[in-house]
Amino acid sequence: MSETTLNARRGGAAFFVMLGIPAFAVLASILLVFEAVRSAEPELPASYAVEGRALDADFAAARRAGEAGLALELDMSRDGQLRLTAQAGDDTALPPTLSVHLTHTTLPMRDRQTVLRRDATGAYIGRILPLETGRWWIQIDGTTESGAPWRLRSRFRTPLEHLSIKS
Repeated sequence: MSETTLNARRGGAAFFVMLGIPAFAVLASILLVFEAVRSAEPELPASYAVEGRALDADFAAARRAGEAGLALELDMSRDGQLRLTAQAGDDTALPPTLSVHLTHTTLPMRDRQTVLRRDATGAYIGRILPLETGRWWIQIDGTTESGAPWRLRSRFRTPLEHLSIKS
């Protein structure tokens, strides 16, 4: 083969690479547009306004916890005994009972809930079934003396002995 034939072949390969990259980009763009149109976002549900009000109430409850200056310390024994001490800038934010929801991050059948009752020392006491090892969400709900709900949430990993939650 002559040298000009080899140079022409090399130049031809470079030509196809230079055409191939933009052609691939155009083809990929067309496929992405097609996929975006085919799998468009669904319309909002009819109950969107109801869900929005519930979300607003949830944010308001968290805001009330912050306004009350709530700080909670939770001690959990391996046998499921819970002891929670609460401090608040406003003592009217501490009700006689607190509702505790423990939500497993991936397995809903492991979720737990209980009510903690205030004892003579001012601590809240209750029991739950022992928690399996894993990641959990905790939500603690209470109401002020005026009946306004407040809520604190946190994440934790078991095994757990102590958890601090601040607003």
